[in-house]
Amino acid sequence: MPSGAIVGINDYRLTGETAELADVHRQRGYLHGRWMRGLMRIGRCTTALGGDAGACHYAIVEQADTPLQQQTALGCRGVFTTPTVVGGSGPAGRVDGTLDMIWQDGTLRLIGNLVIQANGECANLPIRNYQPDIGTTCRGGSPFGSSTYDLTPVVTENGALRCVILYRLRFGSGALYQGVAMFEAHAHFGTQNMYTKNDLNC
Repeated sequence: MPSGAIVGINDYRLTGETAELADVHRQRGYLHGRWMRGLMRIGRCTTALGGDAGACHYAIVEQADTPLQQQTALGCRGVFTTPTVVGGSGPAGRVDGTLDMIWQDGTLRLIGNLVIQANGECANLPIRNYQPDIGTTCRGGSPFGSSTYDLTPVVTENGALRCVILYRLRFGSGALYQGVAMFEAHAHFGTQNMYTKNDLNC
């Protein structure tokens, strides 16, 4: 679609007269978004999306055939999809966060934090990855599986580092929320979704 919105990924399809997308963000070699309303079909199974019934988040990442610039970038701001509940119903949340991309003697360290607020609760998801393989997805988060993330570092067309994070965070109440966060070295994004506010703090 011209806007960069995606309504089909592998066996996943968004259908229905009420189908609606949100949080669509597109750059060269990258796009993400959220299926907000409609019918999500996975093979022969169909799930209704809309209201407080959660959403389906997606990110499509390409690795550029460009030499990577190994330059430290601190406090990289992100662009996000709106956090939504998983496997139940609940209001949409808000998210903010930064990521440090630190190079030392050819070794990359990724250090950051996501702050998620929803339904009167607030929680942090620390991001910590040492020497990740560029172009390969690595997993992080709680060893007990309560809050986890998949992080994929790739090279952009201009040789900068881009880090894409798909996360799930569990609040103290037991509610599980999910979303997508994307950070680029030295990038400052001018727009974020309506539920996002800079400098959230728990």
